[in-house]
Amino acid sequence: MKITASIEIEHPEPGVIAKSIKPDNTDNIRTGILKDKIIIKVSADRIGSVIATLDDLLANIKIADDSIKRV
Repeated sequence: MKITASIEIEHPEPGVIAKSIKPDNTDNIRTGILKDKIIIKVSADRIGSVIATLDDLLANIKIADDSIKRV
């Protein structure tokens, strides 16, 4: 059974954030942009893997956001 989760994050620079996490994309991770939102979809066979992946992605988004604010 595949478990899928998606999150939407509003951000004034969604393209910059999406590009910064693009290297994290694998066959189980999809990242896109819709207006001012970053859309992330994650799927895996185990819920723990989905949670861990989302946790990693959110940490990377936080780092990217902090970097934008410092520039």
